Amino acid sequence: MSASIAIQVLPNAENDKELCRIVDEVIDYIDGTGLRYEVGAFETTIECDDYNQLMDIAKECLHVAVSAGADKVSAYI
Repeated sequence: MSASIAIQVLPNAENDKELCRIVDEVIDYIDGTGLRYEVGAFETTIECDDYNQLMDIAKECLHVAVSAGADKVSAYI
């Protein structure tokens, strides 16, 4: 079954430059999954044949943001 999600990761950051750096790390992670994705103005859409894999990726996006320095992260999926 083909599935897709759109995710918007909103890290808490000291300033806009730091926010962009953290979001870029999340996008780099998504790129590294090898899945088809598209970065939009407000969200990134990811396509996959496995819904559970998409949910794991969404969860890992939050972990990546925290590892990149965000002390708090919100997401819309």
